[in-house]
This record gives sequence, structure tokens and C-alpha cells, in this order.
Amino acid sequence: MMRTLAIVVAWLAVSALVVVLAVQNRGLRTQRDALADRAQFAYLGMYVPETALTTLDGESILLGTPADGHQVVFFFNHTCPYCERSGASVAAAARALRAAAAPRVSMLGVCLCTPDEARGFAQKHRFDFPVATLENRRLLALYRARNVPALMAINPDGRVFHAVQGTFNTQTQVADLVSAVEEMPTDSLPGERMPMESMSTQGMPTQSDSASDPTGIAPGGATTRTIPADNIGRIATRNR
Repeated sequence: MMRTLAIVVAWLAVSALVVVLAVQNRGLRTQRDALADRAQFAYLGMYVPETALTTLDGESILLGTPADGHQVVFFFNHTCPYCERSGASVAAAARALRAAAAPRVSMLGVCLCTPDEARGFAQKHRFDFPVATLENRRLLALYRARNVPALMAINPDGRVFHAVQGTFNTQTQVADLVSAVEEMPTDSLPGERMPMESMSTQGMPTQSDSASDPTGIAPGGATTRTIPADNIGRIATRNR
């Protein structure tokens, strides 16, 4: 009897240990994936560098440092099919932002291509905002923009408060972007008010990074992240 009881107790203990280890392993995988995503994709509260660019019209502009209010940046590639699908909605978003939030926001397109290729893409999709080119892989990595399409809204401090990884082609995505810009004040976002635990790590994108996908093209799915006006991170829905 005692031997049987000991066997049962031991079996229960082993089972409990297996469950605990499985839960811990799942948590570690989640944390690992979150850290990997931070190396590849824009995250909430992320600082971006200031980069001087020249637009296709010869205008000098600072990427990452809005001249007035916020800056919304669309990174794209002229050969990317998902960028093609995003073009019309990006143009619509620029018009909507101009109507709802001007002059508190400026729009900028950045093509990972040559000026002629960027000009052709912009004309095809009727972009009525400045477009520049950037092919420096180090800088693109700092902007988390080696995978395209990528759209991000940057506040006056150079911090990302809204980001869409993947295809940007729905009215909901346009409305969410406009709402995020309207709600976000143009004053600074102190770092101490945006602790790590307030950032969402759920619904991370599954795009292949440039190391394994030389095209640097994100698939059709999109992940949206937004920091609301009170600086508490929230996750928006993943669009598939």
C-alpha cells in the first residue's frame, strides 16, 4: 500500500514539474520572440535617428525630426507587391491627415530605391507629399525599416507612437492612423512615462527579416501598434 502511494505521489510530482517547465518554456519563447521582433520591427516608444534627406523635388528634410508636430513616414520599395497594394491607402491617409490634423503633422515617403524608381512609384500612386530615397542599410536597420512596407508615426521627440508592419490597405488602418495622430499631443513623451511593461508584446508580426529574405518584403498581413494619448501602450488588431 505504502509503495503504491509513493509511486502515485512521485508521478504527481513529476507531472507537476513537467507542467511548470512547459509554462516557463513558453514564457521564455515569448520573451525571446519579443526581443527578436524589437531588432527587426518598429516598437512603441522607440527612438529613431535624425537623418538629413533630399526629396525628389530637391527639398532638404529631416527624417525622424518633425518640423511641426508629428511626422508620418511610409517606407517602401518600388518592386514590393505589398507596397503596391498599400499605395492608394497611403495616399488617402496623407489627404485625411492633412484635413484632420494639419499643420500638426507632415507626411514623408521613403523609398529603398533610386530617385527615378521612387518617382515612378510616387506618380503611379499619386503621392502628394514629399518623397525621398534611403538605401543605407545601417540607417534602415536603425529605423527598423529593412522589411517593407512599414509605416510609422513619430512624435517631436523622435519616438514612434503608431506603427504598421505589412500591407496598409484598409479604411480601418487609415482611420486608426488619423485617430492616433489627432489624440497624441505634440509635446514630448517623457521616457519615464512609458515603462517597458506598458508596451504590448502581443500580436507581433511574422515577416521574414532581410537576412533570410533578401527582398526585404513583408507579407500581406499587418500588425498595428499604437500608444494612446495617455502614453499607455495598447495593441490594435492584426489584419490578415
